[in-house]
Amino acid sequence: MAKNFKKHAELLILELLINESDENHPLSRATILKYMKDVYDVEMDRRTLYVSLDALRQQGAEISTFEDNHKGYYLKNRQFTEEEVMLLCMAVHNCDFIPMRQSNRLIRRLTATQSRHFQERYDDSIFDMNPLRGEGKAAVLALEVITQAIREKRNIRFYYRSYSFYERLGLRMGRKILDVNPLYIMNRFGIPYLVGEYSRTQDPCCFPLERIAGVSIGDKKFKPRRHHLYPQPCIMDHTAMITVEDGVDIVARVDVQLLEQIVETFGRELDMEALDDHRVILHFRTTKEDAICIGERFIEHMEILEPQDIRHEIHARVKASLKKYE
Repeated sequence: MAKNFKKHAELLILELLINESDENHPLSRATILKYMKDVYDVEMDRRTLYVSLDALRQQGAEISTFEDNHKGYYLKNRQFTEEEVMLLCMAVHNCDFIPMRQSNRLIRRLTATQSRHFQERYDDSIFDMNPLRGEGKAAVLALEVITQAIREKRNIRFYYRSYSFYERLGLRMGRKILDVNPLYIMNRFGIPYLVGEYSRTQDPCCFPLERIAGVSIGDKKFKPRRHHLYPQPCIMDHTAMITVEDGVDIVARVDVQLLEQIVETFGRELDMEALDDHRVILHFRTTKEDAICIGERFIEHMEILEPQDIRHEIHARVKASLKKYE
């Protein structure tokens, strides 16, 4: 067998194993030979197939054989396991920061590392449209502008949007226009933030990228002031939502004027229902200790309704604090 034909045949067999085989779909010798002839127009006998498979194994390909599994041949080692690919695909799918078209492209590239059978299973799975993925393209464009401003050390101006809760928790364009010296982008609890200097605060401020719109680069060059290693604002005391067994389900009545601070604390994946134009019912899950701290922190605009033991604990703490001022 000519050397160039040998290499060509090995690559075709490897491609076949990548695309068509996995642990649940091993390929028989006859299937491989037929596929090589029908699809690649390559005539190959049994001996040539064995030689090519041995050569692939010597080059590092982990191929399970009929002798190993009594079923057929399939590729064992891949860039990612099926579980890893599924996890990455779900992460991309649920990221509202990535535009839909780019999200689909990334998912296709991830599933292409697996067999055709995995891709079909993924396509047959039911994934709801991510309700939080709104202006993904605008967010990416804003990020490009911000990154350029950070690189050039120039100020930026943007609309800082506010949250609304009617129908679903979303963002509406606000009238507030901010002028900020951008320092860097950071990710905290899966949420991307712009960290920058704002004239009204001494320490750096954190601005969720999803709330930034209409960003433009200004004419002012700036020299960053010296700051602490970490920024001071809300993301550093972000309360993690948990689903562990030691967590408790909390029901609270919250004033709408506190909505932005609540969203900054818990993130946008909240279970909320409107009572009227001024109040909402908030459902979340956290530890008992965190729930008490939250109840005390937002006591003027939040009332913990359930569970009763946490409500009584907050009442006792507030009562004890009031005695100090009697």
